[in-house]
Amino acid sequence: MRDRVAHAGDASTTDRMPAHTGAAGQLDDVSAELAEVLATADRALDDWARFGAAVRAQVEREAATVGDAVASAVDVAVQRGLAAQLATVAGEIHKLEQRAKAASRALADHQVADRRWLVAVAAGVGVAIALLVALLVVVTRSPTTIVIPPDPQPIALPDGAR
Repeated sequence: MRDRVAHAGDASTTDRMPAHTGAAGQLDDVSAELAEVLATADRALDDWARFGAAVRAQVEREAATVGDAVASAVDVAVQRGLAAQLATVAGEIHKLEQRAKAASRALADHQVADRRWLVAVAAGVGVAIALLVALLVVVTRSPTTIVIPPDPQPIALPDGAR
C-alpha cells in the first residue's frame, strides 16, 4: 500500500484508478489514495486492537495462573509452618503431661508417707491413752491408805565438826 502512495504516478496505480484530468482530477486521485490509506490504517489498527486484546487476555490468564500457583505455594508453606509449630507444641504438651504425671505420682507417694506418719502418731496417741487408762485403773483399785512419813530427825554432828 505504501508503494501506491509513494508512487502515485506509476502505471500500476493508474491501471486501478480512473484517470482524471486537471487539478481537480489530481485532487480526487490523492483523496482516493488517502481514503484507501486510511482504510488500510483502520484495518491495521483493528488488527492491532484484536492482537492487543488477545495478548491482554493471555496475560490475564497467565497472571491468574501465576497467582493461583503463588497462592497454592503460600498455602503449602503456611500449612508446613503450622504443622511444624503444631508438632513443636505437641512435643511441649507431651513433656508437660509427663511432668504433671511425675508430680502427681510424687504427691501421691508423699500423701502415702504422710498417711503412714498419721497412722503412727494416732497409734502412739492410742498407746498413751491406753497406758493412762491402765494407770487410772491401777490407781483407783489400790487401797486408799495414806502413809504419812515420820517427822524428820535432826542430824547430830560431832562436836568438833563445826
